[in-house]
Amino acid sequence: MKVFVLTVLVAVAAARPDKRTSEEVVPILRDDRVEFADGAYSFDVETGDGIRRSEAGQSQGDAGAVNMAGDYAFTFPDGQEFYLKFVADESGYKPESPFLPVAPAFPHPIPQFVLDQIAFAAKEDANRELDQARGDYRRGAPGQYSTTMKFIIFVALVASALARPDSPPSYSAPGQRSSDDVKDPVKILRDDRVQPEDGSYAFDIETEDGIVRSEAGQNENEAGVVVQAGQVSYTLPDGTLFELKFVADENGYQPQSDFLPVAPANPHPIPDFVKEQIERAERERQADLSNSQRATYN
Repeated sequence: MKVFVLTVLVAVAAARPDKRTSEEVVPILRDDRVEFADGAYSFDVETGDGIRRSEAGQSQGDAGAVNMAGDYAFTFPDGQEFYLKFVADESGYKPESPFLPVAPAFPHPIPQFVLDQIAFAAKEDANRELDQARGDYRRGAPGQYSTTMKFIIFVALVASALARPDSPPSYSAPGQRSSDDVKDPVKILRDDRVQPEDGSYAFDIETEDGIVRSEAGQNENEAGVVVQAGQVSYTLPDGTLFELKFVADENGYQPQSDFLPVAPANPHPIPDFVKEQIERAERERQADLSNSQRATYN
């Protein structure tokens, strides 16, 4: 059965359009290897199709680590040469190559009107904490963000996403505004909030540009986990309604939306002759099992 499983893997690899024929044997141009009794080693290998690989390493004894350094290179089909060198030690694996991806600059500049709203919310929170220090607890429990601040932070995140030049259309919120629109604030049509003393809460917010956000939660369930559920919706620039619902509990964050990506189907169908080999191997395995059982019985 193991042999036929290996046959399946080889057959799937052989189905690739860029497979080599059996006559195309790649020669090894250089293969220098050194291994010492103390665990140190080095090797330098080069093949006829342009692959080069070299590495050296040594054990660190009492530290229990192995330090390694090396490089490798090969040529792309378009003639461009790939090169990478690396060092691996107690600080981890550190590769260097011009082909490694580089994180882009922070793509979420926050508009000034959002910064003003955040500053305003922070001022409100400071006043609320002052009221609490004086014994007025009607506006929420000490040490918690006010629901006003939570909503402003949510608006800031939406505005940051809008400002991204490469934002995909399926994730862009409506009502994109420039700095010229600061004098035209978005009206809040509904803002219902409930925050009992037991730590549970609920809010339901709607703005005139089509954003609807609702959420409810309780402090802890029987498993000692904060449980939350809610939904968000808005209209995309092309008129499509985006909706997302979620539950967050001891099983983690579980979103549901038609806009969430779906994993594609397996891109490697198994050829019929490979399936036949698997079936044949299973028949042989069953026959061997039957023969073994008969021998044991006799």
